[in-house]
Amino acid sequence: MGAILSHTSETIVMFNYPRIQEFLKRYNKYKPIFIKLKDIYSKAKHDYNLTLNILKQNYTDNNFCKFMLKFVETHKIATHVYFNMDNLRFKCIDSGSSIPETINPYCTKLTSTIL
Repeated sequence: MGAILSHTSETIVMFNYPRIQEFLKRYNKYKPIFIKLKDIYSKAKHDYNLTLNILKQNYTDNNFCKFMLKFVETHKIATHVYFNMDNLRFKCIDSGSSIPETINPYCTKLTSTIL
């Protein structure tokens, strides 16, 4: 999961590139999705750190069970952000089309909510 969060962080940095910022200005419907995904990423990273801290606690016998429950939940959030950020960047922004929906209908289904 650390690799997923790391890759997502790199993708977020790429959204600061001028070409991508220009795209987000031109197609402003994608900007709120990006912002929401970035917020969810922050939550996932925070939850990941909290989840790892569960294993560091030595006073409880059922730490591993707590860890696994929390890990599954955090993994779901992290993978959601990872795939949607990548899809937003590669399928919609880097598609080479002036209108993203014309080349990839996925762009109209992009969501920031967790299913």
